[in-house]
Amino acid sequence: MKKACSRLLNPKPSPLFPRFGFTLIELLIVVSITTILFTIGTVQYMKFNRQQIVNRAAEELRDKLRLAQNKALVGEKDCTGTLDGYKMTFSSNSYGFQSECNTSGTDYGPLTTVSLPDSISIDSHPDFLLFRVLGLGIIIEGPPTIILKGYDLEETITVTETGEIR
Repeated sequence: MKKACSRLLNPKPSPLFPRFGFTLIELLIVVSITTILFTIGTVQYMKFNRQQIVNRAAEELRDKLRLAQNKALVGEKDCTGTLDGYKMTFSSNSYGFQSECNTSGTDYGPLTTVSLPDSISIDSHPDFLLFRVLGLGIIIEGPPTIILKGYDLEETITVTETGEIR
């Protein structure tokens, strides 16, 4: 009992009575490694999160393109006159679709507009896409690709002349 007490009270380490605990150097190494791993993890998470934001915006645009295409295929109309199809229009930070009636393109249904997240923009797009009724094809005015950009990332959506959306 006396040896155990003297060992706890002995401030000087010796081969007979070793000191327990960690040195300052050991603690600094552990803290440094933990900080480095935390920093790497945070950077990778931010990169993953940004990629998901761009991917989600592209998937939402593909979904809206397919919705307009399906509405045209079934002939759903919310305008007067003969339905020509559903028209998609684009700007740098939003896009929209609406039904188009009459050959002259003078009668439109209500416009459904979708705004992109603040960090995402449409870099390249056609002037408009018109999904024609009953599978009569598609009219593309401009390049058939839509390029979404954000966070130094890019996602490309292509609409073929047969109406395939990739």
